[in-house]
Amino acid sequence: MTNQEHVESIVGPAAADASFGVVVDSLPAMIWVTGPLGCGVYFNAAWLAFTGRSLEDELGGGWLRGIHPADLEAVVSMFTEAGSDPFEMDYRLRDGDGAYRWMFSRCLQRLSCDGSFVGHVGAAMDVTDRREIEAERTVLLAEANEANARLAALQELTARLASLELPGEVAEVVLGQGVDELGGRTGSLCLLTDDGEYLEVAAQVGYSAEVTGAWGRFPLEALTPAGDAVRLGVGVYVSSLTELHARYPIFMGSAIVGDEAIAVLPLTAAGAGTLGAMVIGFARSREFPPDDRRLLTALAAQAATALARTRSRAAVEAARGEAEAGRAQLAYLADASAHLAASLDLDDTLATVADLAVPRLADRCSLYLLGQGRVETLVLAPASPDVDIRTFLDRFPVDLTAKSGVAAVLRTGQPEFAPVVDEGMLAATAQSPEHLELLRRIGFGAALILPLRARGRLLGALALTNRAGHAMTEQDRTLALELTARAAVAIDNARLFAERDHVACRLQASLLPPALPAIAGLDLAARYAPADETLEVGGDFYDCIPSGDDRWLLVVGDVKGKGIDAAVLTGMARHTIRGAAIRGAGPVAVLSHLNEMLIRHEMERTDREAGGWEALEPRFCTVVAIALARTDDGFQAAIACAGHPLPLLRQPDGHVVSIGRPGTVLGIDPVIEVAEVTVSLRAGALLACFTDGVSECHEGDHFFDETGIADVLASASGDAARVIHEIETAARRFTPGGAIRDDMAIVVARLPA
Repeated sequence: MTNQEHVESIVGPAAADASFGVVVDSLPAMIWVTGPLGCGVYFNAAWLAFTGRSLEDELGGGWLRGIHPADLEAVVSMFTEAGSDPFEMDYRLRDGDGAYRWMFSRCLQRLSCDGSFVGHVGAAMDVTDRREIEAERTVLLAEANEANARLAALQELTARLASLELPGEVAEVVLGQGVDELGGRTGSLCLLTDDGEYLEVAAQVGYSAEVTGAWGRFPLEALTPAGDAVRLGVGVYVSSLTELHARYPIFMGSAIVGDEAIAVLPLTAAGAGTLGAMVIGFARSREFPPDDRRLLTALAAQAATALARTRSRAAVEAARGEAEAGRAQLAYLADASAHLAASLDLDDTLATVADLAVPRLADRCSLYLLGQGRVETLVLAPASPDVDIRTFLDRFPVDLTAKSGVAAVLRTGQPEFAPVVDEGMLAATAQSPEHLELLRRIGFGAALILPLRARGRLLGALALTNRAGHAMTEQDRTLALELTARAAVAIDNARLFAERDHVACRLQASLLPPALPAIAGLDLAARYAPADETLEVGGDFYDCIPSGDDRWLLVVGDVKGKGIDAAVLTGMARHTIRGAAIRGAGPVAVLSHLNEMLIRHEMERTDREAGGWEALEPRFCTVVAIALARTDDGFQAAIACAGHPLPLLRQPDGHVVSIGRPGTVLGIDPVIEVAEVTVSLRAGALLACFTDGVSECHEGDHFFDETGIADVLASASGDAARVIHEIETAARRFTPGGAIRDDMAIVVARLPA
């Protein structure tokens, strides 16, 4: 029986014209029709193509044989429970290759002509990929939730440990809540004896009497996981019982807990040293990925801190103070990093370093940068109300031959630290009695001079000093070292940025004419604006070249890409155009000659870079060339355009039109199609040429394009430079924050009315 015959049997001959089967079989969706209880009566071509079975195979209950056995009962139940109501269902269906794919079906009721329910018609869609993505997302979400839960548990555990006063309470929390949160089965705290020779199980959970009897006390030097952790000061992780016996033969034949995996962490607390080890056992063999190791290390650190605190009330305050100081230092350094990364301007960066150092690290700060064997830059903070320190340093500059102080650090790259500065140090530093008197007036209580070193180079020095009577601590020195390391990188980045910006500007300037020629009767202006988010040299260029008596060639071009390669191509294009223009070639001849040179350049480059990926990257440019010739009543302009946006002409009556004909991009095909169009420019006319960096300014799908430029030209007033300013301003309004994404070049020629 054919599909058409089945259609007739379902909906009746009157309704089943030939187009019904054709339409349904042409649909990409898998369409099927069943009776009231799910017996198949029709399946379209998409269904049969997916299952790889014939229509006869699927009719009746045959189609159910393709349902995954685990889903079959649910599918059959859906037809039974839904009755005549529409319904949706997910199930796995075997495809022609024998693989099961997840399907989503939406089923609608099918009514006869008299309105009675006769079955369902449904559409099925393969949703396997979507379900796999959702399953992966569910796994990732579960992992994230688990990590958050573990972190929250650790934070709760930390809070509980902070309030405890007795070692037994610490052990109870760590071996109770701590072991449970980590999924452990057993745990113990093995603490060093007073003589440091033995480890003792001070508290445990899950150990038998036999184990505690055998291992309640054992020598630190014995080859055990706890002994290794304490001696080496690192975590010991054993993934299986087999590995335990291989690494620690001492346990062979001895009473052990029997855990398949164990993690042993040294209990080390600031100010108290290593107290012992924390042992956590796991029922099954397992690996210990970095996240688990960090969590175990954090728990051990918290346990050690709590134990040290409970051993001595004085230790409690010391540990708390150190922890607070550590957090404050980390917060300070994080804030410093953020501020230093906020700007690539060298002066701003130096000022930021000084602001970060004073008063957090010292009373005064000075920064010295080396430049060509001399101290190039000096920044001071804050200014002294009693002594003009800058004037003082101008009178007594840094002598790079001096044996100590800033000079020595700049020369040797080695830091100098004087936690307390006395009269003898000042006298030894002074160059003269006058110098010594000024040093006394300034007042020095401490001094720290650190080298600024980044990427293997000595950039300068950071000098931190305190006023008289204000010493400097070792903690101050340590924190200053961290700040100096960050400051050096930020300063080096700012210098490199400035150098790169300078090079890019110089290179870009070399690709543009220093000035446009003065042409009587013609107001001519140009503007190049680089993209705001890059230091790469762009490929936009313009020029105006005298090509004979009262004749000039005006060109605007755009080379594909940015950087050195684009600069090379831009320079070659400009010089090629100039050479052709000086010889008197017209616009079409100029563009043809340029195309020939670009093709030759590309062939030579391809030969040089054969085998490299760059050889596959085409390089080309677009150019509009306009030959201007003076006439009795203005100028005649012959325009030839090679793949470039067409110029816009505002006629004396204010009407704006595009002129020229689109032509072939240069540098791709040896044969180009470029046409020359001639127009007259009379008093009041205004001609604008531009690159696509102007017309393609956009925010979302809203583009400035040629219509926007034409609107500006229609209402623009003032000289050519003013018109260019209005075009650029209007274009930037189409970009977020006024920042352009691509370079733009604009040339305007105006014939005064």
